Amino acid sequence: MSALGRARRLVGGSAPAAPPEAGFDEAAYLAANPDVAAAVESGAIASGWAHYQAFGEREGRPLSGGPVDRVERVLATIDRSGKGLEVGPSHSPMAPKAAGFDVDVMDHLDTETLRSHFAGKGHAIAPNGASLIEEVDFVWKGEPLPELIGGEDVYDWIICSHSIEHIPDLVAFFQGCQAILKPGGRLALVVPDYRYCFDHYGVATTAGALLDAHHEHRTMPSVGQVYDYLSRCAALHGDIAWAKGVADEPDFLYDRAMAIRGWTDASAGADLSGDLHCWRFTPETFRVILDDLVGLGLVDLRIVAEHPTHGAEFWVTLEVGGEPATDVERLEMLRAARRSMAD
Repeated sequence: MSALGRARRLVGGSAPAAPPEAGFDEAAYLAANPDVAAAVESGAIASGWAHYQAFGEREGRPLSGGPVDRVERVLATIDRSGKGLEVGPSHSPMAPKAAGFDVDVMDHLDTETLRSHFAGKGHAIAPNGASLIEEVDFVWKGEPLPELIGGEDVYDWIICSHSIEHIPDLVAFFQGCQAILKPGGRLALVVPDYRYCFDHYGVATTAGALLDAHHEHRTMPSVGQVYDYLSRCAALHGDIAWAKGVADEPDFLYDRAMAIRGWTDASAGADLSGDLHCWRFTPETFRVILDDLVGLGLVDLRIVAEHPTHGAEFWVTLEVGGEPATDVERLEMLRAARRSMAD
């Protein structure tokens, strides 16, 4: 049953949930999770307790005291004691080796190149940010992940924060993650919501665009992706990310000349991977894309935990065991995706 189907079982009028456990504070739970409170208010979910039973416990939702921080949202959905892989953590790893995690690091650059890049480019990171970059165990250039890692069923968890939007062949990446995860392993994603960052003027990605990239076995952004990114990149009062509800419209981050130079370089074969975003998502469009890929038999992943957009990012955790939505459910997902793009 899809996540949407499971949620329907919690709507008022469905079979009642078990009575709350002693110590569960309904009011505190709703105060700590305003999105759940809104769902209860609208009648979409019967109660905070019903939500906690079906979703909240495995999502790591706080019982009180306000939302947990962004790292805890991810760590709450994985087996912290297991063997992990963090993809592209750069200068802000979520599960650092230095904190005792049994983790390998995969990035598109080696350790010293990353440290040099962040130490000398004036990036807006902490003064010691470059020193937080941990040793890179695997430099990934687009080859199959089991080939790079050296086997299958290796990891209990994979964390990928602000990385999937950069990956030229995202279908192949998801397939590789499936292969290198152990049974029951989880893929935890933190994804920028393109509406509230420098991708604001871009176009939401569809499954078809991912299929084109997969068919072409892309290992770097296409010429068109380079031009779209540079010609539409935006900033709001100098910031490249902001929160929902800001009334002002962002300005261009780059001028036309920059976009033309990028297009010229990419046309000549330059690999402009790295900071460039190939793909753009909202939580709603991501759900549609995942369902399309599952329906096509290209991936076998399902959502087991998710948090809505907070600031300029959202959280999704996946595990193997995907099941395509029904036509009715898919239509509802498409309508929600369309509404999200109008926000």
